[in-house]
Amino acid sequence: MFKKLFIVSFACLPLVISPCGEMINPDTAIMAEAKTYVYYVPGSSYAYHSDKDCRSLKHSKKIKKTTLKKAKNKLGLKPCGICYR
Repeated sequence: MFKKLFIVSFACLPLVISPCGEMINPDTAIMAEAKTYVYYVPGSSYAYHSDKDCRSLKHSKKIKKTTLKKAKNKLGLKPCGICYR
């Protein structure tokens, strides 16, 4: 009986409990972060935004959606000072 309990508790070790009480795999959480979408204005933007309705995007006509990873690495954008306070 003790061996079974040890194996079960060891198998649950790599799982993380989210704030909602759900058990999640850390690898899945990292993949989800990479798929997080942000918004930017092509050509004139220096920052990415977490919200399409950010007040600094109010007068922008062409707002594009991309992944957070691409915004940081390929486009060289920084986080918006309003969205990411």
